[in-house]
Amino acid sequence: MFLMLKDVFSGAFFTFVIMAPYLLLGFVIAGILSLFISAQMVQRHLGHGRFSSILKATLLGIPLPLCSCGVIPVGAMLRSSGAGKGATTSFLIATPQISIPSLLATYSLLGPVFALFKPLVALTAGIAGGMAAEAVSDEKSTAHNDETVSKADTATEAPLSFRSRIKKALNFAFIVLPRDIGIPLLVGIALAGLIGSLLPPQIIPADGAYEWLTMILMMLAAIPVYVCSTSSVPVAAMLVMKGLSPGAALVFLMTGPATNAATIATIDKLLGRRVTAVYLAAVALTALLFGFIINRVIDPATLPIVHTHGHEMFNAQSIVMAILLLGILLNAIRTKFSRK
Repeated sequence: MFLMLKDVFSGAFFTFVIMAPYLLLGFVIAGILSLFISAQMVQRHLGHGRFSSILKATLLGIPLPLCSCGVIPVGAMLRSSGAGKGATTSFLIATPQISIPSLLATYSLLGPVFALFKPLVALTAGIAGGMAAEAVSDEKSTAHNDETVSKADTATEAPLSFRSRIKKALNFAFIVLPRDIGIPLLVGIALAGLIGSLLPPQIIPADGAYEWLTMILMMLAAIPVYVCSTSSVPVAAMLVMKGLSPGAALVFLMTGPATNAATIATIDKLLGRRVTAVYLAAVALTALLFGFIINRVIDPATLPIVHTHGHEMFNAQSIVMAILLLGILLNAIRTKFSRK
């Protein structure tokens, strides 16, 4: 029992140390972006439900650090403010699939090619889902009401001083964002430790005979459950280390954060059954397509989580960053429960 717990802790700690520098950088970048990209800004740029609005909804949604549950109230606000079903669908698909911290976490564990595929999949799924939603929608026009646009354009906050802007960015980077993802992230890292300890190497045959089966199974497992885009990365990386194909891991990374049972039910109420079906189809089919492609682009043996040895990461600098990150997460979680 003691040896098993030691192995679990070692696997989790190994994963955490690799991710720490990239997550800290991701938090800083997200804090800076929070000063320039807001839900109100996204709202002002979504209008008539045509391709330009769908593209804007996808591009503006991708950097926002919102999970599949957190994106719902923002999507509802956009919809009530006049955004079309296509633009709203694009925003709801693309936003939870990726964030700056999750992108850098992916880079740290799965390498640059994997990190490049994630925004590409989110962009493709968002545009495809938005266009399909427009095609099946019976909406006549989604043009904004003049009063709504006027309110969105004029309801701006008073300019902040430089000191206040820095304080706001730091608060978002090291309190708000870690508070939102801290518990799922630590759970994901713990699961990575369990997978690394309990599952035998090469759980999936390396000959690719089960390529589509494993991708479909990962998709079916990921769709109904809640995972955020950052916490899913260590789980997927450890599964790859145990023999899962990069394509199946990508399917898990892209379908899990974009869907869960609560999200599906809410979208059904917000946008209707036909758009919900389109939403799920766009997420699933795009993930499977790019999963098939990435299996032919990446050699699993070259991925950082596979070929990096633990002792290579355990230098003083990486340990300090891991301790700093853990302190930030625990403090943010503390503030979450103290507020309640």
